[in-house]
Amino acid sequence: MSRYTDTLNTFKGIKTGIVPVVPIYHTAACEGAGITLKEFASDAGKMAEAMLRAHKVLGFDGVQLTLGVATEAEAMGAKTQQPEKGLPAVTEHLLEDISVLKKLKVPDPYSDGRMPLFLKAVKQAQDAVRDRAVVVATVRGPFITAGQLRGLSSLMMDSFDNPGFLKDLLEFSSEITFRFTEALIKTTGVKVVAFGEALCSPDFISPEMYKELIAPVHKKLMKRVHETGLEAAVIHICGNVYPIFDAVLDIGVDCADIDAKADLAGILELNSKAKKPVGLRGNLEPSWLLKASPDEVAEKCKETISAARNVPWILSSGCDVPYGTPEINMKAMSEAAKRGI
Repeated sequence: MSRYTDTLNTFKGIKTGIVPVVPIYHTAACEGAGITLKEFASDAGKMAEAMLRAHKVLGFDGVQLTLGVATEAEAMGAKTQQPEKGLPAVTEHLLEDISVLKKLKVPDPYSDGRMPLFLKAVKQAQDAVRDRAVVVATVRGPFITAGQLRGLSSLMMDSFDNPGFLKDLLEFSSEITFRFTEALIKTTGVKVVAFGEALCSPDFISPEMYKELIAPVHKKLMKRVHETGLEAAVIHICGNVYPIFDAVLDIGVDCADIDAKADLAGILELNSKAKKPVGLRGNLEPSWLLKASPDEVAEKCKETISAARNVPWILSSGCDVPYGTPEINMKAMSEAAKRGI
């Protein structure tokens, strides 16, 4: 099999003979491509160009595109700020008054906000690499989208003061996630979608809240996107996902990102005992990658690959690689992955 096929299969949770390298490397690609973060977030061609260069120059088996956490809320009319050196950020939440929820409409991915820009960028990247690399498109999951609409502190208070409203909001935001994913599947040819759910971290909410309130929403969403034709769904939850990993294994994802803070040994054990094990991706510390030497990166990659040698494992950063990370460190990661153990 080709590295492309093996990489795609690993995202599907199938053990192959390789360890692909697909880091969470998007905005960090801007520096090498000679573009600003503002250009990355505003020009589909430049976003695709930066990612294609990363694949070619740094030796990745796949590339991951994103527009950042404000995408869906901005497409619905939320006020955002676009800094020169950052991705768009919400400055005024649409749901400061919860009664407004009844008036909101799910955005149209083909016409609203920057959603069409992202569809175009993903398609350009997919058309360019074809079967030479796996393209991963990032969308926001229901909980983080709810946070962008409502505001984080208000969202947390809702879980105590107004759980009925929060359930309604999650159903609504899940539909937003589904529609965006559906558009990606139908128009770009992308086979892998990563669902960003940083706020589901046990570092932020209780494991009980995730299992009782959010996991059922995730499970329904994963069923729908697979029925629409998605080949591999990746869930990204920051921090130590171990306390909720049993629930993650049950929501129907094909692959789970594992942050550097996670109990890797515990996760590997749970995954090995699961009725349907999933692929795993991670778990190098992003801030460490910024400062480490290439030799240190190579050694850490070797240790990580060895620890996860019995599971479908994709070598990656545990979270977003920061802007300014030396390209030589990313090359060291790719070379380590190709050497395996």
